[in-house]
Amino acid sequence: MTAHSFFMGCATVFFETAASASFLARFASHFIPWVYLAAAVANIVTGSVYARVQKRASFSRLMKGTLWFLLGLVVTVRLGFFASTMAWIAFGGLVSYRIISSLTDLEYWAVASRIYDVRQAKRLFGFIGTGEVVARITGSFCVPLLVKRFGVSNLMVLSAGALALCLFLVGRVLHGVSGADVPAPEPTTAAPRTSLRSGLHEIVKSPYLSVVVAVAVLATFGKYFVDFAFLEQISTISKGEEQLASMLGLFSGLTQTLSLLTRLFVSRPLLSRLGIRVGVVILPVAHALCALLTVVCGTVGPTAWVFWLVIANQGIYKTLKHPIDNASFKVLYQPLKPEQRLGVQIAVEIIFSPAVVGIAGAVMLLFSSGMHYDPVVFSIVLLVVFVAWAYAARAAGIGYARKLVEMLRRRIEGRFAFTVDDATTLTILRSHVQSEDPEEACVALGLLERAAPTDLEDVLLAQTSHASPLVRRYAVERLLDLHPESLRDIRRRISVDPEPSVRGIAMRVVGSGETDSAVDELVPHLDDPDDSVRRAAFTVLFGLPSANANAVARERLAALAASAVPAERALAARLAGAHGVRELVVTLMADPHFAVRRAAISAAGALRDPTLRATLMQFLLEPRFAQAAGLALAADGDAALPSLGALLVPASDSLVLRRVVYVHRLIGTPAAIAALAARLRFPDVTVRGRILFALDKLGWTAHDAADRDRVSKLLRDEAADTAWALAARRDLGTDPAYEVVCRALDEEVVAGRRRILHLLTFVHDRQALQRAAVHLADPSKDKRAFAHEVLDLILDSDERALVLPFIVEAPLGARLSLLAGEHDVSSKSAEQRLDEIIARPARSLGRWSRDVAGWVKARRAAGDAVPMKERAMLLIEKVIVLKTVAMFEHTPEELVAEIASIVEVVDYDAGHVLFSKGDAGESMYIVVNGQVRVFDANTTLGILGEREIFGELALLDPAPRSASVVTTLDTRLFRVDGDLFAQLMAANVDIVRGVLHVLCERLRRTSASAAGV
Repeated sequence: MTAHSFFMGCATVFFETAASASFLARFASHFIPWVYLAAAVANIVTGSVYARVQKRASFSRLMKGTLWFLLGLVVTVRLGFFASTMAWIAFGGLVSYRIISSLTDLEYWAVASRIYDVRQAKRLFGFIGTGEVVARITGSFCVPLLVKRFGVSNLMVLSAGALALCLFLVGRVLHGVSGADVPAPEPTTAAPRTSLRSGLHEIVKSPYLSVVVAVAVLATFGKYFVDFAFLEQISTISKGEEQLASMLGLFSGLTQTLSLLTRLFVSRPLLSRLGIRVGVVILPVAHALCALLTVVCGTVGPTAWVFWLVIANQGIYKTLKHPIDNASFKVLYQPLKPEQRLGVQIAVEIIFSPAVVGIAGAVMLLFSSGMHYDPVVFSIVLLVVFVAWAYAARAAGIGYARKLVEMLRRRIEGRFAFTVDDATTLTILRSHVQSEDPEEACVALGLLERAAPTDLEDVLLAQTSHASPLVRRYAVERLLDLHPESLRDIRRRISVDPEPSVRGIAMRVVGSGETDSAVDELVPHLDDPDDSVRRAAFTVLFGLPSANANAVARERLAALAASAVPAERALAARLAGAHGVRELVVTLMADPHFAVRRAAISAAGALRDPTLRATLMQFLLEPRFAQAAGLALAADGDAALPSLGALLVPASDSLVLRRVVYVHRLIGTPAAIAALAARLRFPDVTVRGRILFALDKLGWTAHDAADRDRVSKLLRDEAADTAWALAARRDLGTDPAYEVVCRALDEEVVAGRRRILHLLTFVHDRQALQRAAVHLADPSKDKRAFAHEVLDLILDSDERALVLPFIVEAPLGARLSLLAGEHDVSSKSAEQRLDEIIARPARSLGRWSRDVAGWVKARRAAGDAVPMKERAMLLIEKVIVLKTVAMFEHTPEELVAEIASIVEVVDYDAGHVLFSKGDAGESMYIVVNGQVRVFDANTTLGILGEREIFGELALLDPAPRSASVVTTLDTRLFRVDGDLFAQLMAANVDIVRGVLHVLCERLRRTSASAAGV
């Protein structure tokens, strides 16, 4: 792109110099406004044709076609000079330059916007245009020599050659760019909007784009007014085509040299530090100051300065326009989608800009023909334009920040209009209602219901006999909502329906009848083989306004609680909690079976009985029942906070503390939020991370100065701790002996960044920061770039300096160099760092990192005399093994430690059958070492070795095993109980992601295998 910029600069500088010199040599300066008026008309005509071509051409062909057109235009003008010396050729040449200037700018920045994301755009737009500046400098200083040797008109030959090279480079740049060669859609009968019309529509409906267009319009006014004033002044001191060309070339060379220096030493650091909001106002403010000085000098003296100030204003434009203003303004388009961006750019370049050029030409015509041109009076007009331009640019910079945040928040929702009230559509829907495909029939019923035909009830009643249970259930549910009375006549039929969900709905219909008959009709369903039907029958029975019904329900529930089958006792516990039968809940909370006790603990939450709170607190301390107890305590609301607060102290176990924080989050009341906010600086970094996460999700904001000060101090502390972890990670290097410690430190850095971002949400736009945090880890480069840009815009300079090293995508050394000024990140030996990790306090480093460092140090000192497979495994060793399994490799160690705590280590000799096809699936297994064979009858389905998983479906669906498994070598396994693991999944989405990852990988392998068969 830099080379493209160079040759584009060569093309424009040679053509501009030749066209301007030829024009001024043949015409007086008061003809210049006529050029602008003609250029406005020519640009509008060219733009209209361009928009039609754009609608049908791919992006790549459009950009190449633009350059082919410009090449042809330059050749045509040069041939015109060759064939004739008439003045109108010079006039047409200067008009052609305006077209070339607009289309080269549109083509170059459209390509740049397509290949660079918003982050790259802000860094590189000022740099990649350096080629154009170098070309203008070189070309401008060469003009006097080239003119003497080849003549003015032959500069256009060099311009044509440069455009041909641009064409070659664009082909190379766009090769392989996503979507560049996708052809535009063919026109349809719906007559979709062209990009031009789409761009105009976007501008009208978007306040942000309206302001951006206002900036473009005022900038165009400023450009042409400054250019007019400059040419008026130049024409007064020089005569002759070659002399004018030489003077213009030297002036251009000088200003472009200044522009290059600005690009190299000012543009990038200025835009990186101060941002787009400052970048877009620099040029109009500089112009306004120069115009103001011109007015002052022309009014009160010294008047001799007026000439040079007018020249200086043109120099300001040439110096600052491309390295700062263009680089800033083009970034304002980046929050738009690519297709929107091009449409708006086309609208600006071929509608608004040409129209402004025409208006500017009319104003200048007034000054040059209707009245005597006075540079001081004209400078007053310039001053008004520049002030308006600066004001609009400031508004656009502010709007840019908001637009970026909006883009991160946006969700695209598909909406369509569908009418079903005509006779033809109703007939079609009725025919599809009879479909054997249940999903098709349900969709047809739903659409038919929207039309509300008079026979809707009859249609739904007919579908209660449909062959598909899905359709029958849908029809019964809709009838129950629309017209329950219509189900009375068929309630006995649906109460024996083979589909349990239909029978469950039938219980509700039965309960709406006579109480005595309803009891008799409901009682048989209390023994239904399906639990959902039994629950429905109990619910309806408890809800009947009859003492007899209630007594029957309690009697049958007590019998269910005394069942010898654990699943029936668990059902009784859930029903007892739902219907307030306290004595049964208390009894079942002491049941010897784990699943029954867990169900009773969950049921206790529905009772909200303060006398049970102490018991629930005890269960919260037990890993197997912590999830159920936490949910029950959360149902108790603020009343549970004092008991929970007694555990939320540094002396409590870390796992217990995390559960207590989780319960506070579930409660989510102002009192629960205040309790967490009071512990913002909790002296355990892992627990503190959970507190910050909970406060973020609960929407806590640091409103007063004291809270903001606490957040600010903690932010600095978190940055210091994370910087230390980065330095320690560097010093441990790549020695395999430290690999497990390095992984732990990597997790510490990620967790530290997460805590920093949570803290920032307490003092800044929460939604924007939350979206940015998500997008920072997104595989899409564009989304990561938007996230970085949003952080740049939201945070102040001190916060950016604090956060940048932890989010920047750079090597470790580069990130540490950014931290060197604020934190001690000096190098130390690996052994020193290992000792520091072990001694690091809990407020700064997680327990897992400290424990694993101690374990590594002990092993390095004493060696591992007894192989792991011949002794009991330590918890830390279980965690290390689990972290090498695909399901848990991205799960934080603190969560893996919880999983390790419920893992059972089992050893089997070769030939041991772990389970057979059809056995109940209750556990998942992980191969620690050894090997197992998965088979079905005499067919081997797979051989699994170390760190591979089997039986994982039992975690989600405890269905019968689909295959058998036998050990083929002496094997050590991790056995993970499905019920216990389900509790951990319920509270930790990271674990769920790991499970889904493994299942997806298994599905992909199965699909690939099936495709190859």
